[in-house]
This record gives sequence, structure tokens and C-alpha cells, in this order.
Amino acid sequence: MKATVAALAARELAGRRVATPGGLAARAIVTAALTELDTVSETDPFKTPAGEAANVYAAIADATPGGRQIWLTAHYDGVGDRDAVHRPGASDNASGVAVVLEAARLLKHRLPGDVGLSVALLDAEEIGALGSAHHAARLAAEGRTPLIINVDGAGELNEAVSVEAGGDAMPILAALDSAGKTVGVPLRAGQIASDNRQYVAAGLAAVGVGAGMPGYHTEGDTAERVRPDTLTAMASLVVATVEHLATQHTNSSTQTFGAGTMSEPLNELPVMVIGAGPVGLAAAAHLAARNVDFLVLESGDAVGAAIRQWGHVRLFSPWRYNIDSAARALLEQSGWSAPDADVNPTGAELVERYLAPLAATEQIRARIRLGHKVTAISRVGVDRVRSRSREFAPFLIRVEVDGQLTDLHARAVIDATGTWNTPNVLGASGLPAYGEAEATAFIDHALPDVLGAARATYAGKHTLVVGAGYSAVNTMLSLAELAEQEPDTRVTWAIRTGSAARSYGGGDADALPARGALGTRLKDLVAAGRIELVNQFSTRQIRTLSDGTVEVESVDARDVKKIVTADRIVAATGFRPDHSIASELRLDLDPVLGATRELAPLIDPNEHSCGTVPPHGVDQLSHPEPGYFAIGAKSYGRAPTFLMATGYEQARSVVAALAGDWEAARAVQLDLPETGVCSTSLPGEEADSGGCGSSCGSAEPEAVAVTAEQDSGCCGTPVAEPVPVKVGLATGLSGGLLSEPLAIVSADGGSGCCG
Repeated sequence: MKATVAALAARELAGRRVATPGGLAARAIVTAALTELDTVSETDPFKTPAGEAANVYAAIADATPGGRQIWLTAHYDGVGDRDAVHRPGASDNASGVAVVLEAARLLKHRLPGDVGLSVALLDAEEIGALGSAHHAARLAAEGRTPLIINVDGAGELNEAVSVEAGGDAMPILAALDSAGKTVGVPLRAGQIASDNRQYVAAGLAAVGVGAGMPGYHTEGDTAERVRPDTLTAMASLVVATVEHLATQHTNSSTQTFGAGTMSEPLNELPVMVIGAGPVGLAAAAHLAARNVDFLVLESGDAVGAAIRQWGHVRLFSPWRYNIDSAARALLEQSGWSAPDADVNPTGAELVERYLAPLAATEQIRARIRLGHKVTAISRVGVDRVRSRSREFAPFLIRVEVDGQLTDLHARAVIDATGTWNTPNVLGASGLPAYGEAEATAFIDHALPDVLGAARATYAGKHTLVVGAGYSAVNTMLSLAELAEQEPDTRVTWAIRTGSAARSYGGGDADALPARGALGTRLKDLVAAGRIELVNQFSTRQIRTLSDGTVEVESVDARDVKKIVTADRIVAATGFRPDHSIASELRLDLDPVLGATRELAPLIDPNEHSCGTVPPHGVDQLSHPEPGYFAIGAKSYGRAPTFLMATGYEQARSVVAALAGDWEAARAVQLDLPETGVCSTSLPGEEADSGGCGSSCGSAEPEAVAVTAEQDSGCCGTPVAEPVPVKVGLATGLSGGLLSEPLAIVSADGGSGCCG
């Protein structure tokens, strides 16, 4: 490989500019190299503004009819010498040509008969990637849709190989990921602004890989600086990727997994969305918009099942902030009458005016399966331990329907089940308090309908509300109203911290007036003695007494005891994710939050306030298990900074990636209104709040860029000016930004958010 680099970077080639003697000499070198591989090469000339150029093609291994075709590509032209300065173009891109030629040599006799391999050595990349545009047009005219791996730069491996993908490139990315692990070559985000983009523009699946070095396009890009170990690493990566693609094709066509045989290709299976709440249905809307086959599995008997349990609660945010962009587009096509954008809906109205009509649209209604409770997710014939061909095995989703178990298969899984069904315990240490299980009959969790269906349960009773988030606030305000009508009704409020300032929030400074008013009303009620506040309360034990009441005991670090006796307990202590259904998948969860390891540092309430959580997408939500994504409240684990708008953006990004549109997938953005509520540094109220208010709020409010205040994992607000943030395995291309401002508040899947 080093000899090829030296030959192409030689001074006499004068930088290999297109349509120059040096460019023609370079073409002769690569043609001769292909001949040495015992292949028949083809020269394909085309016109450019600089003169005639030509690509050189060679078939390394032919595929049987209907087989998978893979092309390895690299450009052999350079920028050319200028002003008597020699610009050798060794890294850019003599090294890429050398890697492709070496990979072709190694793969020539190593591929199965149903996988074909060809090489395209391209001209005129440096004047607008004209060679790849010409080749892509030819492939399209011939009706061919191969997978493209383009190598641009193999001079210096600086920590990791950069990768950029486009089109329906999921198979290539999966193969690259496996190959990198196989040969020990790490991958990272990186722009490969090269021929791969022309193939993507033509609708082909293409990935660009590169390990360039500083000084390309200059006299410093010499053959001496190109590292032999980098050439070897890149060639090994390309070879392993092609081999994984070959195995992938065989497996997806007629691969036996365990006891069953999947005869249909993996990409013909649907994407499975679990949970028909706002974020799950948003994912469905984006899948429908991109014509990606999908099913939505909902355990309840109607969409928005969790939200219906707090349908009496009014959201902080008006309608304009509670509707996903793709969902709105589908609804408008169906003749939907949009609610007043400035009205704050209740949970019931959110379901009736938005989720139910969305689920009834032509594009979604036939794809929803109600009463389908997912009990486990695995892969067909592959448990968590088995690695071989794992990423090519279909997902197996075990579902309980009418008491019977059945298995469904999917190409990918979007888990939007939320956290509503897994509330946090009352015990202050994250463990149930002593006696908590025995006192279950006396305990309700977030947002009981105190003034409606549950009125008789609370009227004339003493209720202890534990928690500092907005679920607790809403419940106490309702209890205070009930006390006006039922004088014997009493309310005690227990929080772990020494101050309730976080729960009182920003007041008039809050950008969402409905939310600010709640905190102000609560503060007034406490000041008037209508709600008794007990601070520094850490629940240790609950005792059921013979008179039908419960005694709740707090013991702090100094062994100081406090006891509250009440008729009822409302545990507004937040929620936590349940990852047990994915126990046979390979998840990479942060040990603190239970979010993905990549996402956790961005949302850690020990480090971040509400206003500093950045937009994020598919790359922060990915696990070692390719194709599995938890989105919505569940994705945040126990972090209290989740916003419903964030869930919508997660859905958009993940679906774009599954559709192969990595440009859009990695252009993530949130556009949210300012809020007057800022943040104080944690610690203290995480378990009590579980969300709204746990890390949001300060005694002296100040405007911040993004604010998230949530209780059960989905309330909040934020920023005035959208700032696109590109993250992860970047494509280097812009796009995929939200079409309209989004904001906070509401519910996700089964997560059950508060208003």
C-alpha cells in the first residue's frame, strides 16, 4: 500500500489534477493496479469544465442474480500543483486508493456467491465530486442499487476513523460497527465531504470513511507522512465491513436463528413502536410520513391510556406547544379542526382533541394494536450472550393478548412505554420504607382525582402529600379546594429539603402563566396555614394503626424523628424506568440515572440545571443493541429534566435514522419559550420530585436558555432562539430541523406526565 501511495504522490504527477498529464498518469497507475488483481477494468470517460475525466471500474467478484452488490470507491485525482508548489495528495487521496486496492485484493476469493464486489476509482472529486455524480447516474440508469463504501483519507489514524452515512445505510453502519469491534478500529463522528455524498444524493446507501491527516491540499501531504499502520487499519476495517455485509445478506435472506427460520429480509419487517402515548404516536406519525412500515403496540384498551388516568389535570402549556409537527401534518390532511392554540388543555382534552384523532388517521389507525402488552424483547434465536450475527437477527417481541402469549418480529424497536407504571417508592433511600408494602391500601400515587372520582376517598380526611414536584402541587391545590367545601379535610405536605422554594417556582416570571400561578397559590396556602409544611422529612417507616390511619415516620441523618399520622398518603415521588422487558438485549445504561451512557452526562441533574440540557437525538439514544431505542420519559431514566418537546425531537431523529436519512437524524434542535424559572444545584429533592421542580426553581428567578420542570417525567419549558446542534456520527450535512417551535409539557407514552 505504501508503494501505491508513493507512486500516486510522486512529483512527476504534479498533484494529479483532472485532465492534466499527471492526472492521466495517475489513471494509468490505478488501471495497472487493477490488472494485477486479475480483473478486467473499464474506463468510463465524462466531460468536466476542466476537460475530459474518466472513472476506472473493475468487478472483483460477481454475484448471483438477486445477490447483494457492494462497491468500494475512492478518488484518485488531486488538487494539482500550484505556483511551482508541489501538492502531492498522499493522504488525500492516494492513501484511500491504496486501501481500496488492498481490500479488493484480500476480498477477491473470500465472498459467498450471492455477494458481488466492484471497485470504482473516481476522477474529478476535487472539482465537485463529478466522477461520483457520473457513476451514480450510470448506476441509476442501469437500475442498480448497490451499497457504497467510499474511502477518502487513510494517512493518520488520530484516535478513530471518521464516518458519515446517508441513504438507507443502516446495513452498512451495522456492519461497520461490528467490523470496528472485530479488528479493533474505533469509529467516531466526522464529516466526509467526498464522493459518498453524490451517491446519497442519487438515492443510494453510502458511507464515507476516512482517517485524514493535517495539511491535506498542501505541500505537506507527502507519502512519507502517511502511516503504514493507518493504511493497514483502514484496509482491515474495509475488509471486515464487507465480510459482515456478506454475512448480513446471507442471514437476512435465509438464515436459521435457533429453532426458527426467517425467510424474509430483515428490512422487510416493520418497526415496532411500544406505547401509544404522545411520543409513541409521534414516532408513528414520522414513520408514516417516511413510508416506513410500523406497528404500534399499546397495553391499554385505548391510546393515551396513562394520560386518561390524570385526565382531570390541566397542562401548563397551551395547545401550540403540545402537538408534534409530523402528527399535525397527518391530522391536517384528515380535515382535523385544530384546537385554539392559546388554550391550555386538560389531559382528557389532550387525548380527545389530539391523540385519539391522530390514532384514527388513515396512515396510523390500521397499524395500532390495543390490548397488546409487551412482556419481553429479544432477538430471534439469540440471547444476550450470543454475538455471532446478532445484529442481523430480527427482534422478537413477546406480547400478551387476552391472556395468551404470542411473538412478533421487527427490524427495529422504539420503546416509548414511559414510566407511569413504575412510580418511585416512599422510602427516602430509594428502597421501600419499612411497612410500605403493607400500607398499599392507604397509598395513592401521583395525581388522584381529588375533586372528582376520588372525592369520597379524601373528603373529611387528613392526607399526607409526599413530594415537591408539580404532581404534588396540583394534588395539594385540589385538596385545599376540597377543604373549603369539606371543613374536616386536612392537608400535610412533606418534603425532603429544608425549603419549598423550588416548588413555588418562578411565579409571575414564568413564561407559562398557568404553571407560575400554581406555585404562587401553593405558597399563599402554606403561608395561611391551610397546608401544613413539614420539611426535612425522609420517610423511613409506615405503620398501619388499628383506628384505620397510618403513621409515617421520618428519621434524618442525625437520628431526629418526625411522625405524621394521616388517613391517606399521596406519594407524588416521581417515577423510574423499567428496563426489565429488554433484559435479553444489550443495553448500555448509566449506573446513576438509568439513561443511556451517552445521554446521561447531558441530563445529569447533579451537573446540569434545567436550562443546560442540550438537544439530542439518535446517537445519544443508541445502545450496543443496534435498532433498539428507548425514547420519551423512559430515555431519561431518573433524570428530572425531560420535556415532551424533547420526546418529539427524539422520535423525529430516531425515525430519520431508521429511514436512512442520517443528515436529518443528526441535525437536532429544540425551539422553546423562555421561562423565568432557573435552577439551583441538586442534591436533596430528587426522589421527592421525580421531575417537576426537582432541579428547577430558585429564590431569585432569572431567564435561562432552556428550562425543564417535571414530575413524572415530562413537564417543563424553554428557549427563545433555536440553535441547531449536530451530534453523534455526523453526516456533516444540515437539515432535519423542526418546522415550528415546540415546547414542553404533557405526557409521553405510558409515562404519565403532569400539567
